[in-house]
Amino acid sequence: MGKALALLVLAACSGAGDQQPDEVARRFLRAAAGGDARAVFSLLDETTRAELGRLAARGSEQAGAGVRLRASEMIASGLRERSAPPPAVRMKERSADRCVVRIESGARSENLELHRENGEWRVRLDLGAR
Repeated sequence: MGKALALLVLAACSGAGDQQPDEVARRFLRAAAGGDARAVFSLLDETTRAELGRLAARGSEQAGAGVRLRASEMIASGLRERSAPPPAVRMKERSADRCVVRIESGARSENLELHRENGEWRVRLDLGAR
């Protein structure tokens, strides 16, 4: 019994139930293609969410007249439903807390970076707003 308990503890600590970064990337892409801003926002890392918060605050200031944008609204404005086939996603680089996946759709390809936060893989977007 002691050996079985040790194996269960080891399995629980190893993250065997965690989603792999390429699986999270696929969920993110499906949510974006489906226009599901809430799901997209939930898969973003804290760095991206903070940057969206800064962009929302800046947009609110510029809009004036009591307009208050939320960070989640910033991502929603860039989404639209698409009926294109799902892109191919493959692992390109991986370390313990960072991963880059390659997304390929037809002749177009780009990298998507993910970071592990609190044991979960999250998408980091380069919003170019620095």
